This record gives sequence, structure tokens and C-alpha cells, in this order.
Amino acid sequence: MRTATMYEMLSVAETAGAEEIKTAYRRQARRWHPDACRSPGDERRYAERFMQARDAYEVLSDPARRRHYDLALSADRWAAAIGAAAAFRGDEAGGRAGARRGGDLGDWEAQLEGLRRRSAAAAEVGGEETWAGRVRRARAGPVRPSDL
Repeated sequence: MRTATMYEMLSVAETAGAEEIKTAYRRQARRWHPDACRSPGDERRYAERFMQARDAYEVLSDPARRRHYDLALSADRWAAAIGAAAAFRGDEAGGRAGARRGGDLGDWEAQLEGLRRRSAAAAEVGGEETWAGRVRRARAGPVRPSDL
């Protein structure tokens, strides 16, 4: 299940200005304030949505935090488009925690282990079949029988 972005939470476009974000936040805050809950038992859901709207406003109203969030959001979209592992995106839920924490690269030890496995698999096949391996062979020149 995909989590909503902060822009979707406030129902604004990613190009929205400061005043538009402020107006959208006020509208969402009035809608989701726990005191506005009319049905018993929904107070917790209202409180959670109210807090999410507040968090979205705090991030989107600060230019530096918004720029950082936009960069993390575009990295998440890129990772999802290429089918990158959840470790790359920052968490198992699809990257939203990575965006809040500062866009870390995830589990680097798992990435290194993946590189080791690919390297070992390439060695079993009979040589490096990577781009770098092909470049090294091309720079070395043709292999002569006397070199073997």
C-alpha cells in the first residue's frame, strides 16, 4: 500500500506557494481536528490525520525542509520506477521513513553483500562480464597464445 505524500495530505500541487499551503493546512486542520469528530471511536483516526497534516505543513512551509523532502520524494519515485529494493529506499514500507530521516541510503551492508554475490557469480561463469571488466580487457589489448 502506497503512503500519501505530504502534498497529497494537504491536497495541494507540488508547485504550491506558501499561502496556498497555509490555506490548505488550515482547511485540513479544521476537517481533522479531534474536536470535530462526530462519531464515537473515530477520535484516534482524527487525531492521527490532524498530526499528519501538521507535520506536512511544518515541512512544506520551511523552504529548506521542503527542498530536502522534494529530493527524497524524487529519489523514492526513481527507486520505485526501477524496482529498487526497499533497503535502497530507506525502509520496508517504501521509503517514507527515509524521507523523514534525511534520505539515508539504507542498509549499506546488504548492498555490499549483493555486490559480492554478483562478483562471485561472474567469476563462476568464467570471467568478469561487467562493463568495467570489458573495458579492462579492451585496454589490455588482444590476448596472444604466448600470454596464456
